Amino acid sequence: MKITNICAVPISYRVPEGNKVRFGIGRAVKRDAVLVKVETNEGIVGWGESHHGRCPGAIAKLIDTTISELALGMDACNTVDVWSKIYRMQLASHGMGYASVMALSGLDLALWDIRGKSLGLPTVSAFGWRQLLYTRLCSRHIFGLAGSPDNFADEARMHVQGGHRALKL
Repeated sequence: MKITNICAVPISYRVPEGNKVRFGIGRAVKRDAVLVKVETNEGIVGWGESHHGRCPGAIAKLIDTTISELALGMDACNTVDVWSKIYRMQLASHGMGYASVMALSGLDLALWDIRGKSLGLPTVSAFGWRQLLYTRLCSRHIFGLAGSPDNFADEARMHVQGGHRALKL
């Protein structure tokens, strides 16, 4: 199954007024993302997301030019060869620049999405992580510096006592 098209879509939107979400660097005023769409010659479409690095347009342009030029025509289910080629032709020769790594991450996710769809399985199964489907996970973003380590430890204890077997903070 060959990669026939790669398209990146930068997204940026203002957070509604009155927003109370705070990060370590201050109040959030906008949200950014870069969506990556990969099409194959068999009609399977995969979606991924690249981190925006505070410049979603630049990351999208890098995907639409350099990254796509290197990946077009390759086997969409062979993520190792795609990653290796991009590493060899872009990252190794131009340094491990954060923009290239972020761009590659969205392509990689889209290729795993294609692999899962081609197997008729959830993407997590395509990774071979079927066990995760049966594990209760708890994920929480911590915004800003609102709590003390003791508060976070108390919250983690509460989740573990509630039956969660894995925590991500």
